[in-house]
Formats: sequence, structure tokens, C-alpha cells
Amino acid sequence: MKDFGESFSNPARRAQPAPAPIQGIDAAAKKLAECMDYPWEHMPEAGRTKMREHAQAVIQAAAPVPQVVPAEIAAIAERLHTQDNRITDNPLFAVQQKLRVYGVDTDYRDGFEYANEVGETCEEGDKSAREVGYVDRWEFVTGCLTEQGCKDYIACNGHNLHEPRIYAYGSYRNAEFIALRKWLMSLDRAALQGVGKP
Repeated sequence: MKDFGESFSNPARRAQPAPAPIQGIDAAAKKLAECMDYPWEHMPEAGRTKMREHAQAVIQAAAPVPQVVPAEIAAIAERLHTQDNRITDNPLFAVQQKLRVYGVDTDYRDGFEYANEVGETCEEGDKSAREVGYVDRWEFVTGCLTEQGCKDYIACNGHNLHEPRIYAYGSYRNAEFIALRKWLMSLDRAALQGVGKP
């Protein structure tokens, strides 16, 4: 899963690996010359210099590239380690809103209201009042990796929601979500300290 992290990296921000020691470069250059069937001892100094440059390029291309983790991703990874998971394995936190469905049969309703013939709420004593049963359902609005993500969403968009709440869904057998969550949690916490800070 290590390669997955490179999709989050910005190539322009990647640190370049340190140049290999001269002795290592010479050994690599000699091996490269041997593979090209050009004996090192018969090669002029200009050719050896060029072969060292090629060997250095191969060594740098093969060196592991350090990951650069954006500050937002680092913050999510830290919250995954420290948040309350609500006794749920690999929770997917969700924002829900209450949705009231009217016209439900008396035997299945959560409650009732009085409504007139055009469906407007009215008082029990009104001439055209009749009981209208309802049930309250919780409607999924959005999912987040962390509870804080849900809180941030509600702070930003809660004015458009009806009685929002945060719910933790289990992710049993959701291999894709579990893999992403585990990868985020595998990021080196020590290396993430100070990420995104000036």
C-alpha cells in the first residue's frame, strides 16, 4: 500500500535523495560499464565522468522518495488515532438529518399531528382538523473519516439541515474503506508532527 501514498504527494515538493558516496558511484559506474561491455580501465576520464553521471541518475531513480503528506491529511491521520470510535470497529462517521414522513397508518406511526384539508398543521379543535400519523427517519447526508469532520460539516452546512446528528456506522466487509483508514493510520505519527506548520 506504500505506493498509494504517493498519489497524495506533490512531486514538486518531494525532497531529493542525498547523492550516493563517491566510492558507491564508482562501483556503480564500473558495473554499468561492464554491462555495456566497455572495460573501465580502457575508458578515458571524460567517459568515466559521464558513466558516473549515468550511475548517479540510476541510483537516484531507484532511491525511495520520501512522502510529503499534506497538513489536512496529517490532521485526519492524527484524529483517527485519538478520537472516540463509539465502540465501533473502523467507524464511518456520518451526518444525518431527521426526516418526518406523514400519512402513516395508526399502527405504525411514531406520533401524529392535526392537519386541515390542504395539509397544513392546525389545532385539534379546528373544524377541518384530522389526525395525520408520521414516522421520523434519519436520512444520510454525508460521510466522514472522523467525527470532527462531521462536526466541521455541520458547522458549515447545518443551517440547511433539519435536526442534524452524528452517527457512527460500522464498515464490516467494506474492504476499500478499511484499507484507506488503515493506510492513514499507518502514517508515521512522529514524522507527521509539525507537518504544515511554518
